[in-house]
Amino acid sequence: MTQCFISNTNDPHLNLSFEHYLFSKVKPNERYLYLWRNSETVVIGKFQNPWSECNVEKMAEDKIKLMRRYSGGGAVFQDLGNLCFTLISGSDYDVEEQKSKNNDFIISTLNKFSIVAHASGRNDILVNERKISGAAFQIQQGNLMHHGTLLVNSDLNKLQLYLKPSKDKLETKGIKSVRSRVANLQEFNSLLTVEGLIEQLRITYTERFSNFDSIYYFNENILNTNPELKFEYENLISWDWLYGKTPAFTDAYKKRFPWGGIELLFTVHSGVVEDIAVYSDTLDNKLVDVIKDTLVGVAFNNKNIAEQIKKRANSMDYSDTQNHLLDIISLFE
Repeated sequence: MTQCFISNTNDPHLNLSFEHYLFSKVKPNERYLYLWRNSETVVIGKFQNPWSECNVEKMAEDKIKLMRRYSGGGAVFQDLGNLCFTLISGSDYDVEEQKSKNNDFIISTLNKFSIVAHASGRNDILVNERKISGAAFQIQQGNLMHHGTLLVNSDLNKLQLYLKPSKDKLETKGIKSVRSRVANLQEFNSLLTVEGLIEQLRITYTERFSNFDSIYYFNENILNTNPELKFEYENLISWDWLYGKTPAFTDAYKKRFPWGGIELLFTVHSGVVEDIAVYSDTLDNKLVDVIKDTLVGVAFNNKNIAEQIKKRANSMDYSDTQNHLLDIISLFE
């Protein structure tokens, strides 16, 4: 059986949940084509550190979503000008043969728009040596999921706006992203649209593989009728998945105030402050202990850190330490 699934929602977490759901349901003799687009989102690999890879504070300010996928690899920015494709095949099909056929399918589709593309290595598709598609693979019990992106008219300027550290990092154990030289397909055919590409992918798929037994469209309402999918969705939007899977790392914040300089060195594990080294030339002997007592064990994000410091300062009687804590909040704003 061969099926096509097309998402009518741009919710990245629902789209990824549905992909994972499909992969868990594929039977040995089945093939799936799944096409989807996300609203503005930074997608990180399974083992990456969001604070190392992304400008987390800028993303929050601009309401850019963060999504952690199940596969490895680097961080990417996605928007409505980027089409995601997922090719799933059951265990009856040879994995390595399918990878090659899948690349040929994408390249053949682009040829229909007079775009000459070629595969580079195992993961990328290039046009004139510029990357227009990246892919990743998952293999489970002989089943293959080959998923990737096709840049049609994505806002490439936002790659550098959101895919960069927001603070100087002293140490990180996360995987670093490779910023490849990328291009939009519209640079090579200005008439190409995402909608046109979706339609041509459907046509070319039937030419290269087989006719679809069914074509299924879905939107947000599917969460009301599929408890298994809803459970998966709630996991993907949880703090534990987005930030708690982060490897241990160290992050430094420092600033000089009229009362002295201070440097806070956070050790973070699973998204939680595990320890803080505080360095300062202040004469306030209480400050270091108060900072440690306030922040060890709390979730690591700037807004939460600032709120915890403010709460502690407001609970104190007027003193130099209280004033110094209120100053330190500016490090996290």
